[in-house]
Amino acid sequence: MRERGFTLVEILIVVTVLLLLLGWAAPRYAAARVAANEAAAIRNLRTLHEAQAQYYAEFGRHARSLEELGTPKGTLPGPTGAGLIAGDLARGQKHGYSFEVRETKSGYELRAKPLLFGITGRRTFVSNETLGLYQSETEELPEAPETEETGTESQGRSIERRAKP
Repeated sequence: MRERGFTLVEILIVVTVLLLLLGWAAPRYAAARVAANEAAAIRNLRTLHEAQAQYYAEFGRHARSLEELGTPKGTLPGPTGAGLIAGDLARGQKHGYSFEVRETKSGYELRAKPLLFGITGRRTFVSNETLGLYQSETEELPEAPETEETGTESQGRSIERRAKP
C-alpha cells in the first residue's frame, strides 16, 4: 500500500520550477516599477507646471520653492503655501523621485531626480517655463535651455516640446 504525499524529488522539482519563474519575473517586475516611477515623475512635473501657472495668476510671480506651492501655512492659502499641490510632492519626494523648483532669470526650472539612480529610476528630468521636458540617462541633470533672453543651448535630450500657452 502506497502512502499519500509528495516525494522529496517531486518537491525539489516544484521548488526548482518556482525559482526559475522567479528568476525570470523579478527583472521584468523591477523594470516595470522603474518605468512606472519615471512616468509618474513626468506627470508630477506637469502637475508642478500647472501649479506654477495658477500661482503666477494668483500672486504675480512664480513660486520659488515647492513649499510655496504646497499646503497653506495658516488657515487660508497664500504666497507661502498656496495649496496647489499635495503635501508629499511639496516635501520634494514622490514615487521614487526627488523634486526641486529653482528660480531662474526668466522664470523657473523644475528638476526630478531618482532617489536611488538605477533602482527607482534610470532617467533624470528638467523642465522650465517653456514647458519643454529634457531628460538625461545619467545621474547628472540635463540643462534646460534658457528662454530667448539668454539664448543658451540645451545639454539634455528633449523628449517633449509644447508651445507656451
